[in-house]
Amino acid sequence: MMKGTVHVREQGTDYPYNQGDYNRQSREQARSIIRDGQRLDASLAEQASNHKVMAGGDDGVAMVMRFVQPSVTVHVGEKVDFVNNGMGAPHTVTFGNEPKNIFAPSGDPWHFSGGDLSSGILLPGHTFTVKFQATGTFKYICALHDYMGMVGEVHVVD
Repeated sequence: MMKGTVHVREQGTDYPYNQGDYNRQSREQARSIIRDGQRLDASLAEQASNHKVMAGGDDGVAMVMRFVQPSVTVHVGEKVDFVNNGMGAPHTVTFGNEPKNIFAPSGDPWHFSGGDLSSGILLPGHTFTVKFQATGTFKYICALHDYMGMVGEVHVVD
């Protein structure tokens, strides 16, 4: 989360740091957060597979706001788990049209052959499992974060 410090000084006294000091400190923090995010992304990628899509992730420092392993290929009758193992951000897994109420689940994830299907809000620590019953390419989004590129597709083959 964003943090800050307020220095209250007697009028006319010097501040403990100048703008150059703050600029250097912020560049160092940014590099550290980016490194942390890259490690988080790599960790999520290690957990993902054709049958397991990681629905974002966070570790208290950085957030990955995308599906990790967003394009998977499975056979008819197989399942894909969409896992939100983050600490704070909810997501959705939404196939087809966004429902009017994105917070509530809709459709039947155990007999999915196309059309509209939504997990509703997928809270951290939860999994949404979809069993695919027909061949095709099924595109999905996070209805909360699709504008950030949180999209994917499942290719189902015989």
